[in-house]
Amino acid sequence: MQPRFAAVRSLRRATMKRSFLGAGVVLAAAFVIQPAVAADLGTRVYKTPIEAPPTWTGFYVGAGIGGAAGTYDLAGGTYPGYGDVSAELNGLGAQGFLFGLNAGFDYQFSQQFVIGAFVDYDWHNEDVKASASASYIDWEGEEARRRTASGQAKTDVNGQWSVGVRLGYLSSPATLWYLSAGYTNLSIDDLEASGTLGFGNGTFVVGIPDFDGWFVGVGAESKLTNNISLKAEYRYSSFDTKDLSLPAINGFNLNDALYATLEPTVQTFKLSVNYRFNSW
Repeated sequence: MQPRFAAVRSLRRATMKRSFLGAGVVLAAAFVIQPAVAADLGTRVYKTPIEAPPTWTGFYVGAGIGGAAGTYDLAGGTYPGYGDVSAELNGLGAQGFLFGLNAGFDYQFSQQFVIGAFVDYDWHNEDVKASASASYIDWEGEEARRRTASGQAKTDVNGQWSVGVRLGYLSSPATLWYLSAGYTNLSIDDLEASGTLGFGNGTFVVGIPDFDGWFVGVGAESKLTNNISLKAEYRYSSFDTKDLSLPAINGFNLNDALYATLEPTVQTFKLSVNYRFNSW
């Protein structure tokens, strides 16, 4: 029995030695692998996403308020056979407020330059008033007669619509300085006049057509957020000279004897808030 127990003890010792040896190998491997894994984790770089700079490419709509000052050069006279009279009333002025709506599209074609096209309409609140008096000599055969003309007139500026282009420079990603130019059209109410024209008196209406013209402007626009911008712009608008349609008085058509023309120029300053649909 003694040799048998000795053999069993010897087998148990050998098994325990192998177990300790295996555990030692596993621990050694763990100590070798752990620094390598830690080194790999230490060299891993997590990059913060970089936000794209704000873009000016896209459609926009907006509304604004401002002021307007107009100069209206009025001229007139008589045709041959109805005396020899001509007169000019230069610098007839009017000031008022305006409210406008606008829409457009901008394209940013480089880091610092933007080009765009737009259309807008401004409702004006300008009263144009004038009063005048004159005397002239009218010949009827061999007899000369002195006639007098006097009266007052008033009209209102309805509105002005424009379509144009602009070219801008970005002094910063959110601030645009620009020049604008394009076509514009001015609508004015018919002129209401009253007074005496020598051979007749009363109240009458002078027809005023719409005026075509051009404009140039300068402005600045700044983004308050990615979608909201604030714009300030000055414009100078010049319009063609148009003939006025005179009425008939006591059955006599004044257009057969008299002519009258009007040439407006308008300056405006407007502050607008725009909403920009930046989808690019």
